[in-house]
Amino acid sequence: MIVVAHRESCVPAILQRSLFRQLESTALNFGYLILITTTLNFYSVAPLIARLEGMTSKKRSWLHRLFSSHNSPSDSNDAPSPTHSEAPEVTPSISDATPSPNTPSTTEESSGGPEDPPIPLSGLDLKQSDQLIRHIVSVFNSHGFGANPTPEVVYFAKPQDIKQPVKHTGPTPGPYGGTLPAPEIGEGQVMGLENIAKQAANLHDFENDMPPMVTEFITGLVTSLQTAAEIHSLPDAEFYRQLRVRLTAIDLLPESLQPDAREFNQDSPVRPFSDALCIHLVQDSPQSVLGLSPASLEDRGPVEDLFRIGFRNLWQELIDSDLKVQTVGGEKGKPGERMWVFEGSSYYVGSIPILLDEIVEHYLPQVDRSVGLLFASPHRHITLVREVDSGPDLMGSIGLLATFAAEEFTQQAGALSPRLMISHMGEIVTFTDVKWKDERSAELEVKPTAYLMEKLNQGWEDGEGPGGLGGGGLAGPGPEL
Repeated sequence: MIVVAHRESCVPAILQRSLFRQLESTALNFGYLILITTTLNFYSVAPLIARLEGMTSKKRSWLHRLFSSHNSPSDSNDAPSPTHSEAPEVTPSISDATPSPNTPSTTEESSGGPEDPPIPLSGLDLKQSDQLIRHIVSVFNSHGFGANPTPEVVYFAKPQDIKQPVKHTGPTPGPYGGTLPAPEIGEGQVMGLENIAKQAANLHDFENDMPPMVTEFITGLVTSLQTAAEIHSLPDAEFYRQLRVRLTAIDLLPESLQPDAREFNQDSPVRPFSDALCIHLVQDSPQSVLGLSPASLEDRGPVEDLFRIGFRNLWQELIDSDLKVQTVGGEKGKPGERMWVFEGSSYYVGSIPILLDEIVEHYLPQVDRSVGLLFASPHRHITLVREVDSGPDLMGSIGLLATFAAEEFTQQAGALSPRLMISHMGEIVTFTDVKWKDERSAELEVKPTAYLMEKLNQGWEDGEGPGGLGGGGLAGPGPEL
């Protein structure tokens, strides 16, 4: 049973004045109704978000990535999982180190042959995309790997490990100016391009900053692969010291681990968390963050004990970091439309929801956690939080959270999920979703829990309510359409 409330007919005036008026041609409904947008416009809620008039290619990419059925290797957080299913997921740490003086610059890279087609990357023009791709190939070559870029991923391998080199007739042995033979598509290991392209698009001075950024990124990746190969030789004390837990997008896990993200498996390094996210045991070394596999836990003791260590170390990681929390508001004159933003340089800020009650108690002791908390983790460096109150303040704040989360998710590296969740009485429920309709439109679904629906129905003036059904609130299912 679905009732669609059209904005011009029955959505209340207080709602039309809310944050949702930033979405064109909307119809809002909670519970039985659906928020439908013909043009999705995300808007500014803080200085770090630019006001946008139309849907950018990044937003279209976000919606396609979120709701398409593929599991592209390009969706890995920072670096590839090796192609075999039992290999660990690797996430390199990007530090502020300067590049090696021996690393070739983009001006030294050879031009590829005519068979090297342009690879457009989100947020970059074609010239910048080509420069980025060629520098990626060059840095891989400097580490002894041949590289074969595609629009979504880069396949790379040592020349001696390549069974079938890519056929390349240009002036260089490999594509895009590569000085080493490169593997064919599907061979070797895989690095996703999404995160490195996002980082490049956010650089203030692309020409000067891109080469060292790429060098650090790929050097971190190569170091991570070495760490993965050597993890079994780590002494127990060092292994335990480096253990952490963090949130990971389920669709970015190796396929062999994805069932454990949805159904508890006591022997797995993965635990269920929400519809889109799971808790993953990782190894945090100075050079990288390595997602652990079942094989990497052998002879390390009970898995439950390893998780306890990971939880404890995550807490210490966050407390010792530069974690900051600030209040972000919505429209002027509406102080009730607000949220708290936890932000920091640690790769684990987006994992705050794992310890949500403890972190909120520590940093926001004035918040009544018993009423429930709304939250989102759009990427690894940020978590959004708001307590549950009632009525128009709660509704406006849900809009604030949703738009902020979507914008951060689509623009920043290390993406997790733009979807909103509620934590109440020990249960975590995801209550928003977005579904792509066509090139310029999408459907945002808000499906509150019974408790959240009850709170949304409270605190409205006479004749107004979230359903716009005179008298305030929902009267029950409407006619089937």
